[in-house]
Formats: sequence, C-alpha cells, structure tokens
Amino acid sequence: MRLLRLSVSATRTGLALGLALLSGIAAAAPAPSISWEVNNRFPLYKKVEDFRHYLDAANDVAKERLGAGQTGDWVLETEHTLQGLADARGWAAKDFNVAKFNEEVVACGVSPTARCVTIQSLAPDYVQPKSHDILASVENVATIAGAACTWTLSFSNAPPTLIFGACSNQKITIPFTAPEDADAPRLSVIVRPAGGAEIDIAPIPVRVRDYLIVGVGDSFAAGVGSPDAPVTMDRNPHHTLGSINGGFHGPIYSPWGDPAYAQELALPLRADGGPQYLNVFCHRSQYGLQFRAALHLAVASPHSAVTFLDYSCTGARVLEGLLSRFKLDAGYAAQAQYEPAQIAEVARGLCKSPMKDVFERRIKYVARSATSCEAGALFCDYDDPTTGAPKGAFRNDPALHDGSRVALKGCGESSAVRPIDYLLLSIGGNDIGFAPLIANEALASGTGDFDAIRNVLKSTGGDIEPPEVGMARLDLLPAKYEQLQAAIDAVLPMRGADSSRVLLSAYPLADRGDDDSRVCGDTIESAKRADASMNGLNYLGAFADDLGDRPKADLARSTHDTACALDVRRSYWMNGADDVNGASAVEWMKASACAGAPTDASGQAALKWSYVSSFAREFWPHSFCATTYCDPDAGCPRERLEMPGVSGWMWKPYEIGRYRPYASRSRWMRTFNDAYLIVNWQANSGRPGSLANAIAAFATDALHPSAEGAAAIADTLFCALANGLKRRGELDDGASDALKLCP
Repeated sequence: MRLLRLSVSATRTGLALGLALLSGIAAAAPAPSISWEVNNRFPLYKKVEDFRHYLDAANDVAKERLGAGQTGDWVLETEHTLQGLADARGWAAKDFNVAKFNEEVVACGVSPTARCVTIQSLAPDYVQPKSHDILASVENVATIAGAACTWTLSFSNAPPTLIFGACSNQKITIPFTAPEDADAPRLSVIVRPAGGAEIDIAPIPVRVRDYLIVGVGDSFAAGVGSPDAPVTMDRNPHHTLGSINGGFHGPIYSPWGDPAYAQELALPLRADGGPQYLNVFCHRSQYGLQFRAALHLAVASPHSAVTFLDYSCTGARVLEGLLSRFKLDAGYAAQAQYEPAQIAEVARGLCKSPMKDVFERRIKYVARSATSCEAGALFCDYDDPTTGAPKGAFRNDPALHDGSRVALKGCGESSAVRPIDYLLLSIGGNDIGFAPLIANEALASGTGDFDAIRNVLKSTGGDIEPPEVGMARLDLLPAKYEQLQAAIDAVLPMRGADSSRVLLSAYPLADRGDDDSRVCGDTIESAKRADASMNGLNYLGAFADDLGDRPKADLARSTHDTACALDVRRSYWMNGADDVNGASAVEWMKASACAGAPTDASGQAALKWSYVSSFAREFWPHSFCATTYCDPDAGCPRERLEMPGVSGWMWKPYEIGRYRPYASRSRWMRTFNDAYLIVNWQANSGRPGSLANAIAAFATDALHPSAEGAAAIADTLFCALANGLKRRGELDDGASDALKLCP
C-alpha cells in the first residue's frame, strides 16, 4: 500500500480498540475494508507509468521525512531523488520525444522534435474528463491470497456495473462527477477465498474529485533556465567559439547532436541538439514551479486528479502577455511569432460558446513623473522621456499605441465547461523591467565591445535601463494589478466567483554575497565569484576583469534593491492567508536581506489574492554566485562557477562533458555561464557563434531558478494551494499526511 493511500472501513467499527481494560480481551481485529486510489492523478501524463514513477519517488521522500519528523522541502527532496535516478539529461528528459503528454504533437517550426503544448493540442477529454481509473484493493482479509473478487459499482440513476477480477489493485473506471453533484458511485466487493466462506464487504462512496488548476505568468512560472532536455554541447576541443580569458576558447552547442557524447552515455540522439521544452517558444517545462506544485497536489491526493492547464510564458507582462498578445523571441526559428493573451486563452478553453464581451480598457502612456494612473478604465505605462511618445523598445507590440483598447471575452461559472479551482500567477518582474536592469548590470562600461554589445541587445532583447526606471515603473504596478484582478473576475470562471483563489508568487532574491556581504560583489572575494559566474562573457567585452579590485556592489546593489522593493511592497497589496508563513518571511526580508532597500508601503493596491513568499529565507543563501569548497584536482564541475574552455587543445578547468545541468549545487540560480551550457538559446536561425546568437546564449534564461530553486519555491506554492483547499473544505480526505510536510 502506498504511503498516501487512504483505507476506508466498509462497516461501522464501533469501539475501534475494543474494551480490554479489565477482561483481558484483545482489541478487535480491523474489519475487512476497501482501499482505493486514482491510478493516474496527473493526466497531463498520457502514460500512467510516468506519473507513477514520479509518485514513487515523492512517496519515498514523504515516508522518510515524516518518519524523521521533518517538514518542508518535499518537492525539493523529490527533485534530488529523481535526479539521482536519471541520466545526465535529467529526469524530465525521459521519453520526452515520445507521446508522453496527453496531447497531439504540434510542430513549433523549430525542429521536428520540438513541441508546443497548448489548449488546442490537448486531448479532447482532458479539460473535461469523462472518467478516471482507480485501483481498488481489499484490506484486512487474512485469506486474501489466491482469492477472487467480484466488485460492484452502483449508481443512483443507472444499472450497476460488475467487475470480476483481482482483490488487489483492481482497475475500475469511475465516471466523472463534479463536486457539487450529490450522488457519488458506490463500490462494494464479494471476496471468494480459495478455501473459505465468502466475505461480503458493504459499499462505500467512491467520488474522484478533479481539481482544475491553471498556471499563468512569466518566465519564473514557466521554468526558464531548466529545459525538459538540455542543449547538447560539442565535446570536441577543436569545435569552439571565440576567445575568452587569456586565450581560452569557449564551448559551442552541437547543431546536429554529439554522437560520441550520446553513445558514451547511452542517450538517444536528438535531431537538432537544441534545448527541448514543453513549449519551446515560451520556455515552459516540467521543472516550472507551477507545474511542480500542481503535480505534487496530485501526488498528495489519492482520491483526486489534477487537470493542469499551463499558459505561462517567458517575457510576459500584465498587459503584453496576460491581457494582450505578446511577441515571442524567434529563437531557432526564422521568424518570431505572437503568443495569444494568456487570460483570453484560458477563457477560450473553458467557456462555452458564444462568449460575451466582458472587459475593456484603454491604454494611456504617461510621463515618467507620474506616480499613478488616471482614474477610470485605463491601463497606464510610461512614455519615452526623450520624445514623449510611447516607449517603443520596451513596448513589445507596436499595435498597443496610446489610446488603443484591450477587449476580452469571457464567462462566469454557470457558462463554463467547468470552473477553476485555483489560478497560479507569477507576474510583475517584466513590468518593472528586470531584463533591462540585468542587462544594465551585466555590461561594464569602458570595455572595447561595450557599445556594440548594447546595440545588439537593444535590437534583440529591448532596452537596457538603469534601476531608477524600474523603481518608477513599480509605482504603476498597483494599478496594473487592480486591472488584472478586474479582468480575472470578469473573464475567467473562478469557482464561486472567488478572487481569493489566486496565488501570486514572490520572486527569489538572486544575489546574496557571503557571510560578510549582503550582495554578491560587495567584497573582493564575492566579486571574484561574480566574475567567475559570467567569465564566458569576457570574450564579448562584458564583465571584463580589468575592473581590478573595484567591488561590484554598485553594479548589483541597485538591482537587488529594486527586487526587494517589488517583493516587499507587494505584500502590502494582498493577504497571505494561504501561505501561513509568508508574513514572517516578509518581515525577515525587511530586517535582513532587504534592509535599507525602499520597501515602504507606498503605492497601495486592494487585491483579494494570496501572496506566496515564505520560500524567501531558505532561497537567499543560494544566490547565483553561491559555491562551496571542493578539491581543485577533482575538477568539481558542479560547484565551479567559471566557464570550461579550451587551451592548447585541452579542456580546462574540467572537460565539458562532465558538466551536469541538473546536479545538486550550492547555487539555485542559473548564472550567465549556466544559461550558456544548459540552454544556449540562439536569437535567430543564423549561424551559431554570431554576435547576436552568442549574447542570446549567455543572457537568455540567466538569473532564473535552477530545477532545485524552482522546486524550493514549488514547496511553498504547493503548501499554499493545499492550505487554501483545506480552508475551504475541499482538500482530498487522504491528503492529511502530505499536509504534515508543510511547515
């Protein structure tokens, strides 16, 4: 029996332990009973074996942690267990190019192996399942070996179904019933032992609850930095790119795969060698924190299933991404494409036709001196301070000009195929311009290629902006959130029209230094580590070592303070009812990690969402330049921050094939070097090694959580999700053990 399986007594047990105080009579033996669990609780996996493989690992971790009296880190330790069982590509890559998901294979225009999971490609019965298969077993029958069982599934409005079969793990199909339906099927069994009397076990109700969880948002939600299958790097020391750091030549990804590498590790050879994602344009993967939280809800709920719809996409902002279309990075394809508005796509997948016009807002571009949006049906952003026109480079879609309108169709719960139980949300970082801030931080002025690199980045990735611009944009974020809340309320069929069924995740603080420095780069030693984590950029002229002993605090602190302001200020705008430790985490941030940052309560918003932030303290020591000592003679590829390179036709400081993308590390953030070695995103279909492609390979997916980091955040998100369902009386009755793992 699995750890999280519930055993249900089929008869009244009376006094459970008997009356044995004075008479010496032993406690009564447990009555014969039926236990059951849903076979595939996460039907996005088409093959039940894929879910059960994850389930077994998670249950082993749960059993060990509960036995030791430990709480927290369930998803994180499951991640460690799965990677220990996987090959060099990581657990998510297993059978990735086979029909693993409950969807039709949709070519993304990138390669024959690329796939894009969208609502259009999901199997017809996925969003509205017709039935679920359960595994039923007889418990507490001594003569069960060799017995045969006749199972009866009874209905209030249909003839019963008889199943002749096994007495253990008998698969039985249960028709789907919504939670509000009064009558659930009832399951009984007659046990026929090989040499004894029949045992008739009375019926028990068998209702499979199917949670509808929807994920929307940006790169942190999607799983950026951790593709399902990483890029294949060329191990040939004669195949290198550029010159870095005193004559070193950097590694290059192998466009056609690396046969020698694949043969050595017994790996299947991919056609293109590029990274593989659930959605390659959106960089959406199974390592995404929303994906993992929904998957663990399924693991924790033996009598339930989780229908998970994931629309998260890298680069998304409140307007461009959630409420309007968003132009995606072309990547390996010849042309970029527009991704539809995520909120509109959720409604299109869940609402019955025809949908109604329910939301409309006009766009207004305001001066940088403005600290709030005008009243009324407006959606505000800043204009270009030099021209007064809308900020073209930051504005992703040229159709969104001043005065244009955003209109959405939607429905309420009564007009939907089914309502949403919880909406998982990560948004806001791109609205204040994290990417432009990071680009500004990453490029040191006064180097030879500085101007050329900035021009390339502007043409391929948007603006490069100082932190004060991000702080200015933060002033408009409360109004954007309120408009987003209004859109969710009007457009999406939330269960009970309940806006509090939205969980907004905080962002991890990426740049802790060490015991003597709050920010990586504050001290000479931590500055050296920061240099090492991005030394692959040096051959481009960025982060050059000619800064000498100059601390990098002035390059990193302002971005850190902007991130602190975003995380802490948002805690004033909403409650933390579902994240029970969130308030203490925010107080810790204000007193420690974010001390001195502008974290006042200015710019209030009135939101009904629940803020999820309690992972912040655990995440903080695992910044992008965190490392631990290891023997230099061993190479230590897991903890090494610097890029491996070739000098004298030899790999140094370690051979590129020893780099493991999903090995456990001190750092939980992808560095610029990690992004190059794991994703190596190409900005266009031109030759690898062009300046634009080289910059994209380093910058795209950098400073995002690793698979470990995303798992640590998913632990908090899962617990908030489970707590919210419990508070509403909707949590699976077999999830009590799993809830004990939440701190």
